[in-house]
Amino acid sequence: MPRLCVFFLTLLFLGNSIMAQIPVKLSISEKGTGHPLRLPVRLTTSDGQVLIPENAEIAEIYLEKDGIPRPDASIYVDGALEFDAPEGPLSCEVAGAFRYHFFKRTYPISKGRAEISIELTPWEIGERLRRKDLPTGDVALWTYSSGLDGCLQAFQIAIPEKYDPAVPIPLRFHLHGHGGGKNVAPYADRLDSAPRDPDMIRVSPICRGDTHYQGMGEYEFFEIYNGLQKALNIDLDRVMVEGYSMGGAGTWHLAGRFPYLFSAAFPHSGYLDYRVFLWTARGMDEEGRLYRDGGYGRIFRQVSGDRLDYWRKIRGLVIEDWQVPLYERQGTMDVLENTLNLPMLFSHGIYDMSIFGGVDIENSYRAWKRFQELGYPQKYFVELPKAGLGHGGRYTAMEGSAPFKEEQDLPPDMAAIQNNLRHARRDPWPRHVVLRTNTLEYNKNAWGELDALDRHWRDTLIDVELLDKGDLQIKTRNVKQFTLNLSPELVGNRCEIPVVVNRVFSETYAIPDNRLLTLRFDGKSWVQPEQRFPENPTKRHDLQGPILHAFHRPHLYVYSTDQAKETAENAAKTLRVTNGGWLCSLMPCSQQYHPLIRRESEVKPWEMENHHLIIFGLPDSSPLLSSRVERLPISYDPKSVQFGVRTVGGEHLEMLMIYPDPVQPDRYLVWCTPGVGKDVFAQLWHLPDFVVWENGKIVFTGFFDEEWQPRND
Repeated sequence: MPRLCVFFLTLLFLGNSIMAQIPVKLSISEKGTGHPLRLPVRLTTSDGQVLIPENAEIAEIYLEKDGIPRPDASIYVDGALEFDAPEGPLSCEVAGAFRYHFFKRTYPISKGRAEISIELTPWEIGERLRRKDLPTGDVALWTYSSGLDGCLQAFQIAIPEKYDPAVPIPLRFHLHGHGGGKNVAPYADRLDSAPRDPDMIRVSPICRGDTHYQGMGEYEFFEIYNGLQKALNIDLDRVMVEGYSMGGAGTWHLAGRFPYLFSAAFPHSGYLDYRVFLWTARGMDEEGRLYRDGGYGRIFRQVSGDRLDYWRKIRGLVIEDWQVPLYERQGTMDVLENTLNLPMLFSHGIYDMSIFGGVDIENSYRAWKRFQELGYPQKYFVELPKAGLGHGGRYTAMEGSAPFKEEQDLPPDMAAIQNNLRHARRDPWPRHVVLRTNTLEYNKNAWGELDALDRHWRDTLIDVELLDKGDLQIKTRNVKQFTLNLSPELVGNRCEIPVVVNRVFSETYAIPDNRLLTLRFDGKSWVQPEQRFPENPTKRHDLQGPILHAFHRPHLYVYSTDQAKETAENAAKTLRVTNGGWLCSLMPCSQQYHPLIRRESEVKPWEMENHHLIIFGLPDSSPLLSSRVERLPISYDPKSVQFGVRTVGGEHLEMLMIYPDPVQPDRYLVWCTPGVGKDVFAQLWHLPDFVVWENGKIVFTGFFDEEWQPRND
């Protein structure tokens, strides 16, 4: 009888629980416009349990390795979501920073309260957080919704106890290594590992995981950096960046491409030259062994199995001539000139090798040799003769059998240099600036910017120096147009300035009221154009290609048929797993990535206005494509593709291309035909502006010229 009572009581309890479930509609929009927003949300019931509605999409950083959601998971709400919730208070927390103000509110859920409408206010520059709203003296986890795709991102931050919002404070970024992105995910038991400093803010970003801090990872770095400037009083002349391994590679990348933002950089055991990986592969013997001499004598590492197959594949890798500049864009070795005014300290363990997930010290040797050739000041390199044993994986000693002890400490004199660089201040107006690049994607250094190149993907240089007598001495290579910010901090209140270019051209120019001096080469002389940029499409910063660049800015997938939808979903999955293919490390790496994927008939006007368009389809089924295709300088059908003077024929051709959107010329249009396979998206890192496939093989590739017309060479 007692057992029967328990049975009926259990049924009664379950029935009451089921009866207490209330259908709820949650909607999120932007205040003022009413536009629906796609953002991560955490729902918490009155007893502290996180509510995860059935079939809800869960933010990836809240998934365990086996795909099981963590107890503190966030879900994605795309404008609106309907779900069942228990009767009682329900807490809604939206990860909207740094685009929208922090939002957390509790709503009473009852039969008479079945709708929750949240309006988020855009967070404007200058609206700093108050001291009482900040977690100081300890490590905290902050999350935010990326402006690129709405994907939930996170970073650890340690704000000193003495932080005063009225006083600028230094900032130091610590970049994690490969696989370390999960170490700064919302795991409370790992927060204590984040670095602290009593005198500066320390930040450890995820940057989407293993992105090498390029592409989407680079976008996230700057979203955090710019967001922190909104939230906190950052001393912009004391911003440092450091990292180890992949974090060292990220430090090299950011230091080489954006040196004007930092006061010092500390890349440790990082890679910066893809050619070192080819050199490593070709240095193996036939048994797959690599040898190294160091402070403990000679060791070797033995590669076998799948790893040996991989490195033999790398040894045989053929990089086509047209691909070389795309690989160089991923590295830093060819742009070290840009770091003229940036103090740098880098170290590397002698025993470090690439083959087991390490980074060969040859990377640092080559960087140090280049700095010596350039004669740059404030560059310091430390070889660690008894380090690199662990970073390169298991090893075998050639002499003796006693275990080795890894010794990574910097020598005392180098520790002093590190401390001095820690207190260095950036000079925002250096008298001498050097910018080397091969693309307008990276077009700026301090007060100098490149506006147009003679030709993309060729070695480009602008070297600008303000001489003591007040003249500008300029050297250029492959430069069509540049702009100099001649601020009073640099040249005072002067109204004109003498300029000498390449030692053969000399002229005195009036400095415009906005202090921006733009010079364009007309074939004979350098002239001041009437307007900085022409109205017709030209390659310029943030509109220069190649294909993958559109995926590294806020973008929207659009499809019109079921086949096109499948291609779009496969593209997203592939980019999530491969990050678009081999990077500077010649390693495919995964990343957190959840793009907006919309059926064309459901796309809202404001979504198209604020995103680059990635259209999957054909003109006969896509109104968006049909309204644009006549204004594209190519022609396509499955049996014939024309690109300039070149016509490619086949039985069933597929195409992928990038071009300024004819409807929105300041945005990209990427056109992907429905049959493009996963293997295409797995190698986007080294593909140009225009690619044609047939049966899984590339049959034609091409770049557009500086006016976005087909190049015929």
